[in-house]
Amino acid sequence: MKRPFLLPLRRAAALLLVAGATACAPRSPGGGPAHSQQATVGALRLIGEVVVPNGLPVQGTVFGGISGLDRGPDGTWYLLSDDKGEFSPARFYTARLRYDAQGFYGVDVTGVHFMQPAPGEPARPAPYVDPEAIRYDPATAGLYWTSEGDPALGRDPFVREMDTTGTFRRTLPALPLFHFDKAPGRGPRANATYEGLARPPDGRSLWLLMESPVRQDRPDDAPAAAPYPNRLSQLDARTGALLHQYVYALDPVTTPGHVNRTSEILALNDHEFLTLECSYFAGEVRVRVYAIDARGATDVQGRDALFGAAYVPVRKRLVADLTRLGHRLDNLEGLAFGPPLPNGHRTLVIVADNNFSAREINQFLAFEVLP
Repeated sequence: MKRPFLLPLRRAAALLLVAGATACAPRSPGGGPAHSQQATVGALRLIGEVVVPNGLPVQGTVFGGISGLDRGPDGTWYLLSDDKGEFSPARFYTARLRYDAQGFYGVDVTGVHFMQPAPGEPARPAPYVDPEAIRYDPATAGLYWTSEGDPALGRDPFVREMDTTGTFRRTLPALPLFHFDKAPGRGPRANATYEGLARPPDGRSLWLLMESPVRQDRPDDAPAAAPYPNRLSQLDARTGALLHQYVYALDPVTTPGHVNRTSEILALNDHEFLTLECSYFAGEVRVRVYAIDARGATDVQGRDALFGAAYVPVRKRLVADLTRLGHRLDNLEGLAFGPPLPNGHRTLVIVADNNFSAREINQFLAFEVLP
């Protein structure tokens, strides 16, 4: 085994971020909270920050572009790079994240695995994918991951399964609504498709969150006050069939040039999730963590267009505005639960995609989850 890459510490002072009490907590008939794994998230407390050096060489590759992450039951972290083949072939890294009672203080990158193409796809390092999200599946001891696709290459977004060495297993059936080959004014926008992926603890489904609305849900010439309805799709994990589809309402954009998007979704149980929502304006990054609940939302499966339509979106509640940390936030894209702290509280890790740019950073932020 190669020696792990020991990365320098950049500690951050603890800061409690509270946006309310319990977020989206189900209630039992008697009025008390119903039992539900990780169903309550009351606040986040920053326990540390680590920045991995840009350009770090790892076993012949350039570390960076980390757009998704997840943790396996043995403590291994899986870090997905969104490199399309410009620097190294499509890949993910394994790592260990170091914690103690005082906080989060290290990222040890332990290896790299290349993602095998599906039968008929071009051999590496051709830019055949745009990886964005990754989730470990204990039921199969494998990994699900998403690609945003690329209309210029004629490649639609997809969800795929592989083993923990990168060996291809299967591609889930495509969802026709998200094909790029649509009539003008229809279909997904480039680089704005399968950004978030969640696997609930029950293992029966996968939840797929779009980065931005498809064109017929919010046309390019829609008024500024028009809603931003992102599609949230529930898939059967065994067959990949679409079970339900709901609307996740992005925060409104009121300033010209302002960009808002969702970058990740993380399951709390089979109907509640955390989401990561990011906005960009004049070089400033604003990031919010929301708790959402799909119960009671309108199933919009089968509706080709949502612009001007009536529907009930998923319930959404602010958990933390990370802008209140008071220091630099970069392009935060990945969201996953970490190991428990000595007090029993879970940890939450958020990672930034540095886009292989000298102006951006490989930023890892760790939080204590306060119920």
